Amino acid sequence: MRRYRIIYTGVVILFLFGCSTTSQRILTDMDRQMSDLTKTTQTLEKRVDDLSRSVSLIVNDGNDLHNEVYSARNQGKKVEQRVDEVETLAKSLDERTNKQESSHKALEEDINKRMDDLQKAMVESSNRLEVLKLDIKDKVKENIGQSTTP
Repeated sequence: MRRYRIIYTGVVILFLFGCSTTSQRILTDMDRQMSDLTKTTQTLEKRVDDLSRSVSLIVNDGNDLHNEVYSARNQGKKVEQRVDEVETLAKSLDERTNKQESSHKALEEDINKRMDDLQKAMVESSNRLEVLKLDIKDKVKENIGQSTTP
């Protein structure tokens, strides 16, 4: 029995020694795997931070673009209003020009008619003046003829 006790004790010691060696290997493997996981996790965290920065930049650029589009839209509306105002002004000026042209034509026709009337009046006055001159000459001749014949 004593012999069996020594053998059993040896077996138990070998078993415990083997178990501790195996558990140390397992712990070493686990430490290595944990180290690998930590490195992988750090790499992934770094990538996530980089992606987060990229997304933040994209969002900021998107917001800037949105603001620029909104500003451009407002400026476009202002330009459209100004174009409408210019078109209205151009129409008003065109109407005024047309009215002035028709008024100018009416004035020109009236002036031409008056000039024709004046020319006719001048011709008539000139004819009357000639008639009066002739009458005066005839009267002068009569007066001279009467004063010489007494």
